[in-house]
Amino acid sequence: IKEFSEKEVVLYKLVDGLCNEHFLISDENGIVVVYRLDEDYNKNLYRKTDIYTEYLTAQDINRLKEGIYVYTVSDLNSELENFE
Repeated sequence: IKEFSEKEVVLYKLVDGLCNEHFLISDENGIVVVYRLDEDYNKNLYRKTDIYTEYLTAQDINRLKEGIYVYTVSDLNSELENFE
């Protein structure tokens, strides 16, 4: 119970798992790809970009090999813009 009064009861629920805005950015065959992660952390292809890793810095390539996790579409777009 979040709030309680004579006129109103406000409930909330905590949910384990991921919302619909968790993404993984990685390198797939030299191209930057984006996966959406579901609540069980399964990867689903979200977007295949036109960004080739051969033009990125060594640091960016290493980050992509490890996988870059972002948590909103806004953060996703910011990360992708950094590669362009």
